[in-house]
Amino acid sequence: QKNAIHYKLIMQCIFSMNLKPGRLKRRLIKNPLADLNENLIKILKDSLELFRVLVLAIKVFKSFLFLGLFWGLGELIQRIFLLPIPGSILGMAFIFISLRLNWIRLVHVKKASDFLLKYLALFFVPYGVGLMTYYTIIENDLIIVVSAVVISSVITLYGTAYLFQKFE
Repeated sequence: QKNAIHYKLIMQCIFSMNLKPGRLKRRLIKNPLADLNENLIKILKDSLELFRVLVLAIKVFKSFLFLGLFWGLGELIQRIFLLPIPGSILGMAFIFISLRLNWIRLVHVKKASDFLLKYLALFFVPYGVGLMTYYTIIENDLIIVVSAVVISSVITLYGTAYLFQKFE
């Protein structure tokens, strides 16, 4: 019976996400089974932390899986119907529609999107390096290229602000 109580206490500590390590120690002290040594407490703390990390990893993987599925769906539809719109843009439109219609919840894609937004600037480095390799070609039309980039950026910023205000 003592082993069954130990096992039950250990399982409760490992699988309870609300049980913080400090509460675990206080709970063991109040428990008549307080003869559990510090090694068991450390093992339980480590197990709880490992469980939390695994749960977070599963949530992040699930989040990236949702983004990948919508990207793949966009690519598939673009190739089947030979649309002039890139599949990644179609995928973004599908995920936007799914979020607006509550087919999926924001929490399902938030972890991956936060990660990708955090490192967004890093994704532009290859394009910048590629642009520098073609500088001699672009040099003749530099004013036109810079004007197009500035004008399209301003239109994008205003369009995003307008849509944000409209849907908020």
